[in-house]
Amino acid sequence: MSNPHKPIFRIVDTHIQVIHPFFASLCLPPSHPSASHDGSYGTVDPMHLSISFASFIRQLKLSRRSFRLLCPPPDPNPRQSVSRLSPRQWNFFWSLTLSTSTRNIWFRLLHNSLSSASILHAIIPSFVASPECRLCGHSNQTPEHFLVECPLVWQVWTMTMHRLIPHWRAQPSTILRAFYALALPPSPPHIDSYHVLDGVLAAVWKAYWRTIFDDVPFVPANVVVSVNKSLQFFFQSSHLLD
Repeated sequence: MSNPHKPIFRIVDTHIQVIHPFFASLCLPPSHPSASHDGSYGTVDPMHLSISFASFIRQLKLSRRSFRLLCPPPDPNPRQSVSRLSPRQWNFFWSLTLSTSTRNIWFRLLHNSLSSASILHAIIPSFVASPECRLCGHSNQTPEHFLVECPLVWQVWTMTMHRLIPHWRAQPSTILRAFYALALPPSPPHIDSYHVLDGVLAAVWKAYWRTIFDDVPFVPANVVVSVNKSLQFFFQSSHLLD
């Protein structure tokens, strides 16, 4: 039986494949001087150093075998993800009709693997030089700060909740409890409350990364407009299915 990985290795060996520099440190063995992360947030399977990540890697000429020899043996006691939910809560989580992007963000939040500045800085400090929030300048952008507690992000939550669920007292702690314990707010007319969480989460996520990669200012009022559009689209789509 032929090796299914040969085409991949051929592309790697001929320097055809180019991977964004953001992923370079994740693919370096810990013994390499450029791989400064401590592995506390997990590791990825090693890849060829001959892939064209950056100019310094292009100069390296390592075979697959020599690269694997640089890698440490597997950790006999690997870090386990700590589930915040009970089996019944997980069943409920998977039953929710969420968008694919929001389910992914929410799932990563529950497993402490969200791409917040604090986590990225701990993993790849050579690429994320500071754990501070790029929106408000807070010294430590935790996942909770990223999605809820940042003052600019919290404006999105307050404007959305005040309009859609005005009788529910939204606080950062109650929003986070909805994510971490599935203690969802009461549903407004014609739509489930978790769809509101879905809309805000997706809009905040998209707006934040547009700020990072495209220098588009994070304007809470504009993000709320995106939330309203996504909820309106969902509402119209659900009626078409009735």
